[in-house]
Amino acid sequence: MRLAKTLLYSAAILTASFSIAGAQTATTRPDGRVESGLYVGANYQPVDRTPAQITYDIGLMKKAGFKVVRMGDLSWDYFQPAEGVYTFEKFDAVLNEMHKAGIKVMVDIPGLPAPMWLHKKYPGVDLVTQNGTRLYAAERYMDNISDPDYRRLAKALGEAMTKRYGKHPAVIAIGYNNEIGNGFMSYSAADRERFIVWLKDKYGTLDALNKAWATQRWARTLTDWDQVEIPYGDGPGPFERYLDLHHYWSDVTVGTLMDLEQSRRKYAPDKPTISNLWDSSERKGFNYLETYKDYVSYGAFGYYAGDPISGGFETLMMKGTLPTPVWFNEFQAGGGGFYGAKGRSRMWAHFGLLNGGQAVLAWTFNSHLGGEEQALFGLVDHDDTPSWKLDEFATIAKEFKQNGKNGLSARLKARSGDCLFV
Repeated sequence: MRLAKTLLYSAAILTASFSIAGAQTATTRPDGRVESGLYVGANYQPVDRTPAQITYDIGLMKKAGFKVVRMGDLSWDYFQPAEGVYTFEKFDAVLNEMHKAGIKVMVDIPGLPAPMWLHKKYPGVDLVTQNGTRLYAAERYMDNISDPDYRRLAKALGEAMTKRYGKHPAVIAIGYNNEIGNGFMSYSAADRERFIVWLKDKYGTLDALNKAWATQRWARTLTDWDQVEIPYGDGPGPFERYLDLHHYWSDVTVGTLMDLEQSRRKYAPDKPTISNLWDSSERKGFNYLETYKDYVSYGAFGYYAGDPISGGFETLMMKGTLPTPVWFNEFQAGGGGFYGAKGRSRMWAHFGLLNGGQAVLAWTFNSHLGGEEQALFGLVDHDDTPSWKLDEFATIAKEFKQNGKNGLSARLKARSGDCLFV
């Protein structure tokens, strides 16, 4: 009983200023909107499936009452197997089939990871560690997004995809560069030169830089720009330089997102942006709360919370001061090596709803047969057998649909220590 009251009070505090999404007017900036109501669906990777399997999967989704899927992320070479060569036909067919089934699609531009052909043709996209070791792209986050060739080609991909799919009737939103904040910093000679250019733009003079970095300490005064080195992200080094290192990579990250945002504004101005960016990652992260209104229509993130405080807090951080509800672009169906527990996803889905959520998209629909997350179980098992989790998300979809139909207008408020529905 005591725990129940604690959770109830926590929910009241976290949701004091948020309406249930079904009662909100789900409009964004004048250039994009999502129809009001609640959405349940899944992340879907057609790159892993045959045409027959895709038809089978879509049938399961429709039966479960899913309204939306997120597709395209993590699949750059599925759309572009070589520079200047685009192969959209397979994705076109999936998009059309989703449309026939009445399922909306969030098209996520896969700027990460960069394909192997790009790394081989433009080695500046490879990462260099702070001790000078060049790394090949062993995992999906290992791209140097500050490299000019990466920026140019990611922008071209975004332009091609928004131009092709921006007006498709199935497309509900555009997403950018899944988990871009979880990438790595790089320390190549070219990175150093770009960092120095950024410092010159920020500080103007060496005197100003010396003052900001407190270089009078420990005989570290800079007398020439050539003496500037990239601070070690993993240490050692003073905090002043470390702060500028993170500001620099934040600006690089936001610049990459703005490249894609410019394409959306040009070719899909009526589609909102709903992206899973992971700005709070300890690897690199970026300054989301200072910049998000430039490239975000709806706050969104991967919801893998283990407790109500952290889940509610991150939801509020992603929402910021936007008037729109939050989308859980990835939503826990299981975990790494954890098949899931009955009722767990449903519980967190409704808690997310209380925090101003509008959509939950299971990660992921199919359990992966390979790659880094094959032990992160989806709604359909590795042998293509629908699990009880698909039934649970169907229940969530049914309940969300009923809430929307009823015009649910409950608002949680904390007043005089009581939790009241008004």
